[in-house]
Amino acid sequence: SGGARLVVSGAQIVFAPDLVAAGERLGERLVARSSTLLESSGEWSGAFTSYVDIAPSDLPKAVAGCWASAFSVAALERQEAAGVEPGTFPMSVLVQAALEPETAGWAEVSGEGDVVVHGIKGSPAPLLQGWASGHTARYRGRWFGDELIELVGISNLEAIRVELEIAGGAIGANRCEWAVSDRGWGLQFGRMRAPKHAHAPLA
Repeated sequence: SGGARLVVSGAQIVFAPDLVAAGERLGERLVARSSTLLESSGEWSGAFTSYVDIAPSDLPKAVAGCWASAFSVAALERQEAAGVEPGTFPMSVLVQAALEPETAGWAEVSGEGDVVVHGIKGSPAPLLQGWASGHTARYRGRWFGDELIELVGISNLEAIRVELEIAGGAIGANRCEWAVSDRGWGLQFGRMRAPKHAHAPLA
């Protein structure tokens, strides 16, 4: 585990100058988020590393760090439990401008076709990691869920619903992560596979 992490994290990224230049176009404060297809099932939530509030010049190290997190002790234990051979799944890294969200969370299209939004005040991390339950609202012709409606606002819930429907038509997405700061933002969209477990986060 330790040797594998050192090899990956110390690797020279040949496209590092292009990566830094692309990051500079996004701003001075960035997020580098790990993303794999494994994360379409719940046991992988939080398994891999992401980096928050970094400078563009830090991106090469952050990307290598995301890749190396596939070989952390905790991640390898999860892979062994799931019967996944280490190094057999590709790791993407999503680079975004850093936000300071007023509210954030995730949304999905339910099996009944309703849009269900889960949210929390501030950063979405406690909700996404399962540390907090947050609040829920459901759209079924109109919005239900007074606590999240009061926290997020109908206009932002509508924006989340519309963006998720657009992504569904464009790429088949049925789940997204979102945040509200100066406006509503769709952070990441994906398709959740039919879960083997009760809860499955973003693919």
